[in-house]
Amino acid sequence: MQANTAMALLLSFAAGLSTVAGGLCVLFARAKSQRLIAGALAFAGGVMVSLSLTDLFLEAKETFCAQMGHAPGVLMTVSLMAAGMLLAKLMDTFVPQNLDANLTDQGSKRLLRTGMVSMLGLAIHNLPEGIATFTAAYANAQMGFSTAFAVAMHNIPEGISIALPIYYATKNRRRAIGMALLSGLAEPLGAVLTMLFLRPFMTTQMLAVIFSLVIGIMLYIAFAELIPSAYRYQYPAMLLVWLLTGICLMPLTNML
Repeated sequence: MQANTAMALLLSFAAGLSTVAGGLCVLFARAKSQRLIAGALAFAGGVMVSLSLTDLFLEAKETFCAQMGHAPGVLMTVSLMAAGMLLAKLMDTFVPQNLDANLTDQGSKRLLRTGMVSMLGLAIHNLPEGIATFTAAYANAQMGFSTAFAVAMHNIPEGISIALPIYYATKNRRRAIGMALLSGLAEPLGAVLTMLFLRPFMTTQMLAVIFSLVIGIMLYIAFAELIPSAYRYQYPAMLLVWLLTGICLMPLTNML
């Protein structure tokens, strides 16, 4: 059991820290470009929409439908998703408008806030993923490896979507990578909490509740923050290309 616990923790840490691999994209980013900013924001929105509706929604709905029946299961998933949107709106009101007193440009302030809200939303999403990775690896090493790899492949574009807006707002590569790292650390935190406290209470139904709430949080961030912010730069064709790229990329990571 101790070997299982150590392996489960290791896999959760590795999966979570893969956000840094995505965040390292800022090392190759060029000088601030409105086209690239619009693309980065639209890409982040696409990642969140796709992750919510292709992975998390299906997983939560299948769990609830198996336990409650089809119609009640769908209704439960959608109701919790709506509750997640309200939670995100409440969370949004507590994020300060001016996160960096050194920034004087209004566009950079808005971009930094958008990046930080995205980081917070993805960190909340990574917490239950850490729980799921630890639980899978603790029960079965092979299933744990498969789960951790799938999560890591998802986390790389998540790291890109966090780091690029923050870098373009602040011109600080270290800060951008650090925010991607911070989001990823929520995953091993979920694993540690599961090991210490949650293991007796963690069920597939509890994970479905958490994932349903996370769907609402991420959809709110995508449609209320990321996509409107990208649209302000007035490159609609580029916005559409990057939005669709983010949407298409996440299902493709499940093929690996």
